[in-house]
Amino acid sequence: HCASQKLVTAFSQLNPNTFFYTFSYGIHAFPPCSGSQIYLANSSSELPFIFPSVLQTIFNLDYKFSLEESNLKRDMMRFWIAFSSTGDPNYVMQLM
Repeated sequence: HCASQKLVTAFSQLNPNTFFYTFSYGIHAFPPCSGSQIYLANSSSELPFIFPSVLQTIFNLDYKFSLEESNLKRDMMRFWIAFSSTGDPNYVMQLM
């Protein structure tokens, strides 16, 4: 995390429109590590929320998102669509 912050700080010196986010939700589709009861997020943990089909196509899981996860999925998709469309993940877009 510290290395990521340093990298973003360096990039922001070259381009002030630099964005950084932390994703800490551990999806319940993947069980915790042996002996743990805690669902942890790791690198790429956000991808099933942006590309839900990854759970079926790559992991062969028929996972049903909870209401909380469905809301998170919707928000993550909006952030990514806004970023890819405008360069700003915080841009408020009217989605159909």
